[in-house]
Amino acid sequence: MVLAGGILLAAAALFLWGVFSGGQERASSSVIVTAAGSFYGRYPLAQDAEVIIENPYGRNVLRIQNGQAFMAEADCDGGDCLQMQPIGTHGGTIVCLPHRVVVSLEQGTGMNVDVVVR
Repeated sequence: MVLAGGILLAAAALFLWGVFSGGQERASSSVIVTAAGSFYGRYPLAQDAEVIIENPYGRNVLRIQNGQAFMAEADCDGGDCLQMQPIGTHGGTIVCLPHRVVVSLEQGTGMNVDVVVR
């Protein structure tokens, strides 16, 4: 009986740790946008937004919603970036080759760092 109670208590603690640490990771994560090889902007995943990315190669609209970012509009031929999976705390990258736009995930500083290489 004591063993079953201990297992239940441990399971509840792990569940609560997962819920709270997952929310903190989402709140501290951002997406980094580069356009034509230059830094365009940093946008938090915790805040819904619509980002218009314009450069000499074309126009894209990045939408951040419910902790995920996805390409909502692009005026390039083919529109491959529109078919890419949304990115979020699980990682991922969105690329629009014709417009030279890259959207990638940046984890917040709440993550543990083992080593820094320069």
